[in-house]
Amino acid sequence: MSVTVARIRLILNMKETQYLEDDVIQEHIDSAGVIINSMNKNNADAELVEQAKLRLAAFFAYQAYSDHPVDVVPGEEDEETADWTPIAGEKTREMRAKLDSLKQVSDMAISAMLDAPATSPLRISAIRFHQG
Repeated sequence: MSVTVARIRLILNMKETQYLEDDVIQEHIDSAGVIINSMNKNNADAELVEQAKLRLAAFFAYQAYSDHPVDVVPGEEDEETADWTPIAGEKTREMRAKLDSLKQVSDMAISAMLDAPATSPLRISAIRFHQG
């Protein structure tokens, strides 16, 4: 498998594109790929590298989504007194918890890749068979 916009959306459980467009996700996939490739000094197993890219891209993408101003609840107005009370709404708290969780999983995937034993590139030797 590869790191795709569809897989990022699946991880984030976000099918709609209204607040997180596919182009934004793709940009974060590309960024995560560059960062993870530069960190992969041990030539870690391809599955570990893919997971690191996938999890970092998901974190970056959700970070972009959570920055969207529509998702910020700035406060409440008392209808009787017209007093404004700034609040951090439930959605804001949920976003912070999800961001923290995505970051933790990303860090775990990157650590697993960095801690993996060095592997040598796959070498296929040519064997000649003599028919006789």
